[in-house]
Amino acid sequence: MPRRSALALIPLGLAAVLCGCAGEPLPFDGTTYPQDYRVRHPILLSQQPARLAVIPRWAYGLDPRQADDVRAFGHAFRTETMGVIQVSVPVVAGRPTPLVKTNARAVRTALVGTGIDARNIRWSEYDATGLGPQSPLNLSFAKLTATVPHPCNDWPYDLAAGAGFESFQNEPYWNLGCASQTNLALQAADPLDLVRPRVEGPADTVKRVNDIQQLRTGNDPSTDYGPTAASASGS
Repeated sequence: MPRRSALALIPLGLAAVLCGCAGEPLPFDGTTYPQDYRVRHPILLSQQPARLAVIPRWAYGLDPRQADDVRAFGHAFRTETMGVIQVSVPVVAGRPTPLVKTNARAVRTALVGTGIDARNIRWSEYDATGLGPQSPLNLSFAKLTATVPHPCNDWPYDLAAGAGFESFQNEPYWNLGCASQTNLALQAADPLDLVRPRVEGPADTVKRVNDIQQLRTGNDPSTDYGPTAASASGS
């Protein structure tokens, strides 16, 4: 092909490339989202069930492992809720097996031993026909839980080499902060701590007065953790 003809085709090729780029759909529809990760991925409080399955495997009661599990479940119930604890017992032909009866009594004893009023233990039954002899006793209660309302798997933008112009906006990507918010919600011992701080305890009046006296005399009121102080405290 003559060089002049080839040069004449260059503008046509560029036009075709530009048309192709213009017709390519964007990876995201351009909808704006909050820049604050706490707004994009809020931590919400809700009532969620806490569950424990007790497998009846010992004929004379709970084995040590499951007895510890039930006691820990009972302590969690006392500290996390003021409602009732549900115990669902498996039955076959409308009746529980002797093994289930023995374990149910052991569960009740363990729960009452943690300080739970027996009137706050509600019993129910479920049909375990065909489920086998190891059908569990299901314990549950509702507790306040902190969670992020959506999973951390939404990536509307392509952060790799195929990213478009949105990567030049110098803004946080959508998924940023989702994992840290989820971990924070899971690590909170009391979900209410994420809503408001706890009430302050009384100040140490003796230490406060002593610190003021030290400042008035020109001394350092901070605690001395040096070797001299350590030897003096050990003597």
